Amino acid sequence: MSDITNRAASLLMRLHDQGVGFLAPGVEFNVFGLSLSKGLTDLGIPCFGQFPEWPKDRGGTCPLIAAPDRFASAGLLLIDIRGIPTQRNRIAPKVLEDIRTLGSERLVFLMDGDDASNRITPTDIPTLVAHENRFFEIEGWRVPWCFGLMPTTLGNIDRAVSGPRTDTISRSFTPSLHQGLRDHLDVILLPRLGKHRPINQTIDATAGRVQVSYMQRLKEADICLAYGGQFMPDISKNLSLKESQAALLDHARFHDSPVLFRWDSWRFWESLACGAVTVHVDLEKYGCRLPVMPTNWVHYVGLDLANLERDIDRLLSPDTDRRAIGEAGRAWVVQHYSPTAQAFRLLATLALSGRP
Repeated sequence: MSDITNRAASLLMRLHDQGVGFLAPGVEFNVFGLSLSKGLTDLGIPCFGQFPEWPKDRGGTCPLIAAPDRFASAGLLLIDIRGIPTQRNRIAPKVLEDIRTLGSERLVFLMDGDDASNRITPTDIPTLVAHENRFFEIEGWRVPWCFGLMPTTLGNIDRAVSGPRTDTISRSFTPSLHQGLRDHLDVILLPRLGKHRPINQTIDATAGRVQVSYMQRLKEADICLAYGGQFMPDISKNLSLKESQAALLDHARFHDSPVLFRWDSWRFWESLACGAVTVHVDLEKYGCRLPVMPTNWVHYVGLDLANLERDIDRLLSPDTDRRAIGEAGRAWVVQHYSPTAQAFRLLATLALSGRP
């Protein structure tokens, strides 16, 4: 076995004995913790932590064990930094000092699943970060991560009773702010698609994540629209913004403009898991970073915004094997982004980090 494999195996044995602690000061259980705690638990690793009330729209029960005595001796601590005090767009110095003290006795990873994903992270502590984009370089030891599959997703899909796929297109986004890409494509794309296929725009309640009826619609739809995000131009070229946003821009650099932020979403992963043809933008072209990237027109359909008519024609063409794309997308997401796969990836990331 390679050194990395040996380190991962050693970590697995240590964490079986010591467990993993999850800490989320002042916020709900975060998007990464949902998957990682389930995956680690399934690997036989006990997970400890105390959080606010388990979110109702997550389904199931909290996999964490409320055991403060075990929590204190956990071999790995995963800290959600969304609710941690900040100063000048980074963790407040006193809090960071406390985190480093915790790290002197155990492994520590930070988690940042915030929509903005522009917080400056420490250079000496790894941080799992959502919405990463290779065209925006920001200070810190940043590990690209993602929402992935929630623990209840595959079970809800299996319970959904559905008939054969229809020619329906599913578009069921909950309205939200700072979704300029989604708004743009709704204006431009929906009228074109609507000329060829019916579009189901049913919007579920907040608890839609765990409604079997929602999964049933995704299983019956031929195509699911899962695009989202917000483009931001290189604001360092605006003298006023360069001054007012100095706390960020002094430690970040645009390599292209505009850059796509907030591109990850639950809908993307749920659509893939349901086997629908999942439509987003071309993730590779627009700089989106995932631990394992999907292949455009194999696992999903990634639109080129400069060639929408061409891509719409190809998407709806009888020559496009949409069933094969849907099946390949489901196989890809289950292989790489199930809770267990995410847990294994965390162990490999720990081994690669070189931390003791």
